[in-house]
Amino acid sequence: QSTITIDVGAYVGYFTLMAAHANPSGRVFPFEPLPPVFKRLTRNIAMNGLTNVECIAGAAGDRDGEANFFHLPEGLPTSSSLSAEFMSHVTSHHSRVLVKSLDNFVNERGLPRVDLLKIDTESTEPLVLAGAASLLKRDRPHIVCEVLAGRADGRAIETLLRPLEYNFYLLTPNGPVQK
Repeated sequence: QSTITIDVGAYVGYFTLMAAHANPSGRVFPFEPLPPVFKRLTRNIAMNGLTNVECIAGAAGDRDGEANFFHLPEGLPTSSSLSAEFMSHVTSHHSRVLVKSLDNFVNERGLPRVDLLKIDTESTEPLVLAGAASLLKRDRPHIVCEVLAGRADGRAIETLLRPLEYNFYLLTPNGPVQK
C-alpha cells in the first residue's frame, strides 16, 4: 500500500494509472514535461475517473529552474530527456521546461511521507535522486528506477543509494534478482 507515489518521467501515465488504481486512498504525482505527452497523460487520468492524481507539467532534477528538454519536434516521442548527450543520436531539437527538485516539491506540498518513487528519465536518474536526497533519507521509499545497460548511470545511482542501505534488484522475466 502506497500513500504517496511520485512518478518521474510519467509519459502517458501507464505506471501512474496502476499506482492510482492500486491505491485509491493514496495520492499520485506524475511529472511529465513535454506538452503533447502531458496532454495525453491528463486525458488518460480523466478517462479513468481518477481524482487521486495531480499531474505536474515539468521535469525533476537536482535543482529548481529551467533546462533544455530534448525531444522529437512532433508527436508523442517514446524517448525524451534533459540529457543532450543521451538524445544526440535521435535529435538536437529541444524546448525549455521547468525543473523541480523532489526535495523542494515534497516540502512545498507538505507531503508527510513518500512511499514509492518511480523514475524513468533516459539517463538523468542520478540527478533526480540527487534532488531527492532529503526525501530518500527521511522516507526511504521503494524505488523503481530505469538503469540503462552499459552506462555510468547505474554506478552513480548506487553511489547515491548505497549509504542509505538500499538493496538493488534487476527485474527479470523470472522475477527480481539481487544485483
